[in-house]
Amino acid sequence: MTPDRIIIPGRLVGLNEYTRACRSHRAMGARLKRQQTELVAWYARAAGAHGHEGPVEVTCEWHERDARRDLDNVAFAAKFVLDGLVMAKVIAGDDQAHVTGIEHRFLVSPDWPRVVVEVRDVERKEKR
Repeated sequence: MTPDRIIIPGRLVGLNEYTRACRSHRAMGARLKRQQTELVAWYARAAGAHGHEGPVEVTCEWHERDARRDLDNVAFAAKFVLDGLVMAKVIAGDDQAHVTGIEHRFLVSPDWPRVVVEVRDVERKEKR
């Protein structure tokens, strides 16, 4: 099956911003998480991403405007990516039975910051 490719313009919220929101007011973190998750789900639906029944591997290409944010701060947004894929019904769940791996690539794209998400089916492995 062909992998799904989803492009989310701009950047997603990083760990520092999310932590700041959670500390400012108890509802702010929840609101921010919901907004980011819904944003990813919207772009997944708009891209025509289909439902994957079996396990998948997800690649997140983080195109940042510059190299200022720490990579682990940027990659935190994978939480919103996976939750958005579940919300859009692209994947059935984001646990290890449904997502067997997440690969991150970090690039600097001053003219077009974005997140490119690729969802690929993988073969089921026999349990030992």
